[in-house]
Amino acid sequence: ERFGLPYNYYHAKNVQTFIKDIIAARGHITARTGTVTPIYIKHKRSFSPQHDRGYLDFIKDADRNGVIAVVPTQTNLYSLISGAKAVVVMPYSSPAYIAAELGVPAIYFDPSGELVPTHEQMPGITFVAGREALQRALTAVLMEGEE
Repeated sequence: ERFGLPYNYYHAKNVQTFIKDIIAARGHITARTGTVTPIYIKHKRSFSPQHDRGYLDFIKDADRNGVIAVVPTQTNLYSLISGAKAVVVMPYSSPAYIAAELGVPAIYFDPSGELVPTHEQMPGITFVAGREALQRALTAVLMEGEE
């Protein structure tokens, strides 16, 4: 309701689209550079029975097939972010602020295109909506200084 949405924005389909769009953007960048950038996913909590079964299966399959790497929930977030080239998070997750503080470019990515940016403006944090905008933003961040 705070976002002006009459439903749960973080439903499984939207979160799966979020991840699929990141994978697609990485594929575009890989085609341009020949270099595969790893995608690490750290969940806030361990999986439990109330989590969406379809989402859990999707994540486990992607991890098992090497498309993404799921890191343990107890992994130190600061260490994970400090070693990253970029951080992509659902709006308005706090890891973006941690990334900005550590000097790592952060992207709030809205796969639905439904949200209006309402986050605190801060250097190093960008808001994008839709797969193509994410692709452009990640390309700019990951290829900075290479062209």
